[in-house]
Amino acid sequence: MIEALIVLGCLYASYRLFRKPGEKFFYDD
Repeated sequence: MIEALIVLGCLYASYRLFRKPGEKFFYDD
């Protein structure tokens, strides 16, 4: 479980790097 949380944290951090500040994390498609 701890490993999963670490992976999710890394994915979240890397995702934010490619997004402009102020944009929503979740998009309503």
